[in-house]
Amino acid sequence: MPHLLHAALVLLALTAVACQSSPPTTVIAGAAPPPPRSISVTGTAEIATAADEVTVTVGVESFAADPQAAKDANDRSMKSLVATARAFATDAKDVRTEGFTLQPRYEGPYDSHRLTGYDAKKLLVVVIHDGDKVEAFLTELFKGGANRLDGVTYGSSKLLEQRKEARTLAVTAAREKATAMAATLGQKLGRPLKVDEEPESGRGSPFQGNLLSNAFAPGDTRGTVGQTMATGKIRIPASVAVTFELLD
Repeated sequence: MPHLLHAALVLLALTAVACQSSPPTTVIAGAAPPPPRSISVTGTAEIATAADEVTVTVGVESFAADPQAAKDANDRSMKSLVATARAFATDAKDVRTEGFTLQPRYEGPYDSHRLTGYDAKKLLVVVIHDGDKVEAFLTELFKGGANRLDGVTYGSSKLLEQRKEARTLAVTAAREKATAMAATLGQKLGRPLKVDEEPESGRGSPFQGNLLSNAFAPGDTRGTVGQTMATGKIRIPASVAVTFELLD
């Protein structure tokens, strides 16, 4: 028994010495490299192009004491308008109806109102590809039974293609601006680090422009001018924010 006790005490002493001679290891992570020096600029561009399509929206409102009579009257007028539209539109897909409603009409105070009849409403949307025909088209529509004009808007059938072109011009403008600024600082322009497209403020129209553009591509088409209507030009803006690396 004394031998076993002595052996246990020796083992305990050796363990204590081993623990004291092996300090804990501390791992120090390397410091992150500093971010590259950079310059951030905004490039804007704008393309002006003549409208090559006009979207006309007209409505027919019909009233009758009976709901079926109101609907039938509305259908007759709309049938006439669709026939007129197909004579002016170049493609069947450019003519569509939408927004049909049929609802009762009341008169008098809310707590004692009485039913007087029913209102039927429907819209006709037509895309015309010849601006010279718009005035004559509107005249024929109202002769045929249209009693509401909801809008005449100008557009371009090449909008996506022209928007891509405007975006490319905006990126080029951003690079040119950053190159000039870097040269002034005695630096060179490196690789792009970040590119963001800024949201459009609204759809371009003949009456809206982007006064901050530093690149401009005039369209090679002219707007249509009629007796009382002028399509003007549609402005298609683009804006990008780009961050470039700066080099010595």
